[in-house]
Amino acid sequence: MCSNGNDGFEAFDLTIKNEEIIGPNANLVVSYYVTQIDAVNDENPITNTTSYVNLTNPQTIFVRVGDAVTECFALTDFDIMVRELPLIEPIESLLTCDENNDGFALFDLTSKDEEIINEQNSVIVTYHETEQDANNGTNAILSPYTNSIAFSQTIYVSLSNVETGCFSVSSFTIEAIDCTDADSDGVIDSDEDINDNGNLDDDDTDNDDIPNYLDDDDDGDAVDTIDEVTNSAGRNNTLHPFIDTDGDTIENYLDDDDDGDDVLTIDEDYNNNGDPTDDDTNMNSIPDYLESSVALSVNNVNLGDFSMYPNPAKGDITIKLNFLHTNNLKIRVFDVHGKTISVSNSVSLDEINLNTSQLSSGLYFIEIKSGSNKLVQKLIKE
Repeated sequence: MCSNGNDGFEAFDLTIKNEEIIGPNANLVVSYYVTQIDAVNDENPITNTTSYVNLTNPQTIFVRVGDAVTECFALTDFDIMVRELPLIEPIESLLTCDENNDGFALFDLTSKDEEIINEQNSVIVTYHETEQDANNGTNAILSPYTNSIAFSQTIYVSLSNVETGCFSVSSFTIEAIDCTDADSDGVIDSDEDINDNGNLDDDDTDNDDIPNYLDDDDDGDAVDTIDEVTNSAGRNNTLHPFIDTDGDTIENYLDDDDDGDDVLTIDEDYNNNGDPTDDDTNMNSIPDYLESSVALSVNNVNLGDFSMYPNPAKGDITIKLNFLHTNNLKIRVFDVHGKTISVSNSVSLDEINLNTSQLSSGLYFIEIKSGSNKLVQKLIKE
């Protein structure tokens, strides 16, 4: 049998073997046993023969065939085995640009093959319009495929092991999307709604008074957004891949310190030509702004450090400053998307108090800025 839970145990109907063992002979009686000794002695027969759960995988089942007339008997055996199902991890949606915005587009379903197979051997993938077809292995649809339901449609997947016959069924969504990109920065306008409120005009990650969907450098780091979302191994730029060099959950195109070395990307322009992308001081073909091991000394990162407690926080937090500052100190709280979050604060010469009670649970960043100098630390809100 194919496993339902992939734990190696299933309920077997042993009686389906009756006809194979005795044929139409009504004088013969079949009994099933866990051990050969029990079969010989006709002791402890299996009683739940139509729903017997195996004890091991595989397991040998012993059979006693008795003649009701002569009382003679014979023995045989067979194995029961539970085979694992192919594993399908959650499948990401497949997005395709809707060129005329009518809700329909041509989808390359086979582009999902590698993600679904996930290095498993002896398996094949088929795509279906209904879950019933996927379970029955019927009416497979061909790729490329034009969606039959406008804008968004569920596609069902059957992943079958060609050696065992076991299969798993899952699904994913195909979406025909508007790929308008007003600023031609490689990020479509709908993805530039960082706070997801349906209003593109109030998303301004770098606070330069230009909304992200009209700004070709969303984080103000002197590296064009289109260069920060370009990835030769990724998807087309209009459906940009998630690129996060320093692993802080902020995409590079929204992160003004892409390698997490506490030196702003704009300050890693060591040749002072206005372009951080051509600075490679150790000549290893990796730009310095993407390599945390390269952080040359620059004048505008001398703020020192600050301590923040409690962290994780539930309500008020205190930021203890380890450097002198003037009254032009600015404090910003922003989320993992780079969106500024408004919080009340009070500032003295040596510490800052923030009220975070209105923040939802999650990861945030505290930015302290004095002039062109800036420091950032992570804050976890419980």
